[in-house]
Amino acid sequence: MVVNVAGAGAGKTTKMADIIMGHGIPDGKVAFCIAFTNAAADNIKEKVERKLNGVPNNIKISTIHSFLYHELIEPYYYFLYGQQFRQLSTIKLPDLNRYKAAKLSELKRADILHITKIPEKAKWVAYQKSGDTKKVKSIRKRILARFNDYCSAIYVDEAQDINKDIYDVLSSLENAGVEIILYGDPKQDVKGYGCFRRIIDESSDVHYYSDCYRCPQAHLDLSNELAPPDEKQVASAKNAVGSLSIVFESDIKNLKEYIESANYGLCYISQKRGHFCTHGIEATGTRFETLHNEVFCAMEEKWRGEKTEIEIKRAAFFVTEKILNGYNYFKKALELDTIKDKKGKIKPRYSREISELLVQYAYTLYRSGAIAYNGKKFYPDAYTGFVAGADIAGNIMPENAVTTGTSTKVSPLFTDSLRALSYFYAGVSAYTADRQDEAMKAFADSERMNPRNSDMYVYMMSLLEKKILKDSVSTSVHILADSLLAVSKRAYKLFGISNPLFLRRTVDILNRKGDSLESLDILNRQIELTPDSAFLYGLRAVTNELLAKDDDALLDYQRAAEKKGVSSSILLRGAYKYYEIGADRKNKIEGTRKQKAALRKAVLTDFMYPALELAKRAKEMSSDAQEKRIIDNLLENIDYDISVLK
Repeated sequence: MVVNVAGAGAGKTTKMADIIMGHGIPDGKVAFCIAFTNAAADNIKEKVERKLNGVPNNIKISTIHSFLYHELIEPYYYFLYGQQFRQLSTIKLPDLNRYKAAKLSELKRADILHITKIPEKAKWVAYQKSGDTKKVKSIRKRILARFNDYCSAIYVDEAQDINKDIYDVLSSLENAGVEIILYGDPKQDVKGYGCFRRIIDESSDVHYYSDCYRCPQAHLDLSNELAPPDEKQVASAKNAVGSLSIVFESDIKNLKEYIESANYGLCYISQKRGHFCTHGIEATGTRFETLHNEVFCAMEEKWRGEKTEIEIKRAAFFVTEKILNGYNYFKKALELDTIKDKKGKIKPRYSREISELLVQYAYTLYRSGAIAYNGKKFYPDAYTGFVAGADIAGNIMPENAVTTGTSTKVSPLFTDSLRALSYFYAGVSAYTADRQDEAMKAFADSERMNPRNSDMYVYMMSLLEKKILKDSVSTSVHILADSLLAVSKRAYKLFGISNPLFLRRTVDILNRKGDSLESLDILNRQIELTPDSAFLYGLRAVTNELLAKDDDALLDYQRAAEKKGVSSSILLRGAYKYYEIGADRKNKIEGTRKQKAALRKAVLTDFMYPALELAKRAKEMSSDAQEKRIIDNLLENIDYDISVLK
């Protein structure tokens, strides 16, 4: 294994992305880049997309759990241990081990895999399981050889989060010929696995990166006191100057007053994405944040080299505050100008002028959001610009935009449709920046104003799914699952099967919740409306499987196979089902020689030959390399069982 050790702020992700793009991937092979969070995977993807104008087909970026499940467990687990997992579960497991084990066994019997067991199951596929037979070991050898045939290298970001199971998987893949490259910082092993530290100690190919682009040297001098010699860091030239002082709370009479007084050098804290102010003035929020950033950029351009960054930020802070105070005065003036007199009439004098100024201000913020989104690709600023503009416009239009007793349009710049679109782009910006709560609020505002935006529901469902994965051990997961179901149902009600995703997600969620009967009812009604859809029959077949209605499931798979537009995945699923039942019947053949011969013939005719036909059709249609590998494995097993039955 190639081990790259770099501390906080060393640009590990950027370095890894650059090396991946320069990696000579052989024809017909792919390189995997895996991270431990969705945010990290999205960050890597963003860097690659920016430099290559998209992610090439031979570079696969995903989370570690997604990689282990889709590349190892899903295609191969069945052939090793005779179980095919139908779905993943994120339910909260009991705290007590005996109850936890009972729940996991219950899920296993239902062919459901809990996400916490993914590393272990992947280890059993790629490495070993105690009690493995010679047959299993032989199959595993073939699996590893097949994996090496299409995988050139695996890059792992934040490798300090590797545990023993994942390490065993990577070691096994490396022994099979796959290059493994790790990037991480053992000092950030907050989960306490200690595995990455052992990898460093045992590896002969370790590279250390001492650069730090985040902190001044004065800060690093302190942290270096606690770091091993090879892991000490040096500040970049840009951050070399800095100071560090320690103030104890016991020496301060009033901590709040001390912070607000700003009698110290560090008034602002910067992160990769976003700005956080330690100033005591209550002037935060989307409008302030957006305008402050714009003012700071302008001042920095003018005073670069003359004033320090801290001085410029202080000045920008107070200028922004003054501007917003002016905005607030405009709002108050508008409100006073539209108050009814004693006779109940409104006699505005300045409403038109004030409203137009406010609308222009709102549009300026909207435009700054668009620039940040499309040009700078700085999504936190894009979010605040879009939201601030829409919020301001909402305060003045249309009810406050009145200049006479009759209806008057102030400006067409911020119509309701534009406000809805602004909130939508705010949601997309926050989603890209991994600010999930802000994204969900923005999408909710957009839906309230214009519910007929299908992309909005796709983003909302993706957000909720991310939250479910993140909070999989929390009691809130059930609330999140209900919210996800509600969103998918609303989208399905609006768009029907013009976007099949919404029906599929509704059915999938209901099936995961154990409400397959409701799924079946929805699908039956939809099939009555659109009886020629292979997609619908395939979806109903899966639902019938979960309800243990195998005969109905097989019938639906056959109906789907006869329809135009049938997908390779439906054909593959049907082939699996036929083979699964056939293999089970084969293992239960008993009786006289004549009876056994008749039963073998029936298994061949009723199950194995249909499985073979569907699998061959699936292979002809499939354009996905991973799916083709799954089909090839299935065909090998079908051919073997057919030869035995004959």
